[in-house]
Amino acid sequence: MIDTGGDRGQGVGVAAPAPAKVNLSLTVLARRPDGYHELDGVMARLTLCDEVACRERVEALVGAGGGADASQGEQVGDTLERGADGGDPWLDAQPMSVDASNLVLRAAQAYRIAAEAAGVRVPALRWRLTKRVPIAAGLGGGSSDAATALGILAARYPAGLDLAALAAGLGSDVPFFVQTAPAARARGRGERLVAVDVPPQPLVLVNPGVAVSAADAYGWWSPRRSRVGATAPWWHGPPIVNDLEAGVAERVPVVGALLERMRLLHDGPVAMSGSGATCFALTRDARSAAALVERLRSHLSEGTWIAATALAQRS
Repeated sequence: MIDTGGDRGQGVGVAAPAPAKVNLSLTVLARRPDGYHELDGVMARLTLCDEVACRERVEALVGAGGGADASQGEQVGDTLERGADGGDPWLDAQPMSVDASNLVLRAAQAYRIAAEAAGVRVPALRWRLTKRVPIAAGLGGGSSDAATALGILAARYPAGLDLAALAAGLGSDVPFFVQTAPAARARGRGERLVAVDVPPQPLVLVNPGVAVSAADAYGWWSPRRSRVGATAPWWHGPPIVNDLEAGVAERVPVVGALLERMRLLHDGPVAMSGSGATCFALTRDARSAAALVERLRSHLSEGTWIAATALAQRS
């Protein structure tokens, strides 16, 4: 975490990166009675990150009449604001919720309730979320933001809580981001994690500018449409496969067309990440990634988001 210093009257703030992820492999085994799906696959963090920051609110206690009489006051809740534009017009134009539905505020509330039950008070906080990862795109941005918020709170207001249990209550991908390994085999609904090693391979992300809900992607899954994993002589990780890809490609034609075009332009592994709609291409090295970015930009529409990144290394 980074100490962001203090604004006048605001106290010391902290900021931390919230990395994106890709699903290098995602095998759907069966539908579960609880409505989730039984999964087996490998998730890997990327060097591409959002940033989550917070500081205590000076107006956390206000009197009933608007004054600062803490003895009669009531606690003000957390707030969330979007960070300054990151310089990417495509990302900056994406709408982002800053109300209680945002996973950062949901994570903060879950932590506060559990911490205060353990006797640790967590004051009202002012959160700032700077987005560099597309929203609702199969890259785990919201889940990572939530996990990063939990990590910030655990460091600032330690209460001996089980962060993995809190994370599991927020979403299936959040436990992956709470643990520290850059890659992990994920089973169950994604909460049963075992660290694995994958090469720090460069890759290119492509988002066609459409949203695909996870509920739809899993609803379109069929065990009869699984694909054989792709690999390459220079790739020493798991075969690249996503069992959700076929259903999404069929129901969202722009995703199917994007995957087809990427496979024509690139001879390495290509797949959809998570529930989509972002797709990725693993490349041999950074030079190959840069060249693929240029090819894709010349063949895809202006409304497509393209970025080069890499699988994160173990620190």
